[in-house]
Amino acid sequence: MRKSLLAAASLGAMLLAAAPASAAITFTLDDVNFIGGGALTGSFTTSDDLSTLLDFSISTTANNYGFFGNFPGDTYTLADATSVAWSSTLGLGATFVSPISAIALVFASPLTADGTSLALSNETVVKWNGGTRFALSGSVSPVAAPVPEPATWMMLIGGFAIAGTMMRRRRTTVSFA
Repeated sequence: MRKSLLAAASLGAMLLAAAPASAAITFTLDDVNFIGGGALTGSFTTSDDLSTLLDFSISTTANNYGFFGNFPGDTYTLADATSVAWSSTLGLGATFVSPISAIALVFASPLTADGTSLALSNETVVKWNGGTRFALSGSVSPVAAPVPEPATWMMLIGGFAIAGTMMRRRRTTVSFA
């Protein structure tokens, strides 16, 4: 009995020591189309509480946007950005040096991780000549499925270990009537 209590106490201490893992959430841009043609595709990844932008890769397709000029296709990544601003309520803003450009995603409502899609109020790409393209339509959707944290797995395994230990130590007597 003493050994099983000691085993249970040490297992409990291990479970308390297991720190919960932080899961990243990846969002994709869905059906984002520019006024006058062209599209915006890609994804961005945030921390599980949406407070930190961890990574992004966003591509635009080429189009001739009339007075504002010809926009070549471009890919924007976190590694290439010279400055990045992030807010789960306001959106993403990033500046790039070569070619001189910037991209901004502005959410119509605060970003959430509950599986609902949110409309983009606008998307702007600013080129060195001052041209700006705006999004006509589009949404942002989370793609990461919830994954159990290591602490959850430890509690599950620990529960089985305690139950197995208790069953092994239980004394059963068989009586015949």
